[in-house]
Amino acid sequence: MVRESVSRSELDRATDSKVLSVLLIDGTIVTFTPEGGRYIERIGESQLYRSIVGVTTAGKVIEIHPDSTLEIQTEREVANVPATVLLVILGVAATVGGFFLLLALSFWAGH
Repeated sequence: MVRESVSRSELDRATDSKVLSVLLIDGTIVTFTPEGGRYIERIGESQLYRSIVGVTTAGKVIEIHPDSTLEIQTEREVANVPATVLLVILGVAATVGGFFLLLALSFWAGH
């Protein structure tokens, strides 16, 4: 998991992220439940509609317009590419090694 702090001008980066909390212009901090809030964009009446929606830790359903925010704390999952590559390499090495072991045993058994 990667936590980031984004400004309202960078909010489009948060479309695939969970919103943890929002700092409003008036200084209020809105904290969401562990499920997090979401940043959404949709077209409505020929214009782009943007908002942050979710349930606060106080149990209140809330919708926040991005223009009323200073900072948004987000969290997103990141694939662990090095670990995945290592597993693939080890899997290939085990397969190739096993093949050569079987080949050597079959030659040995044949003599």
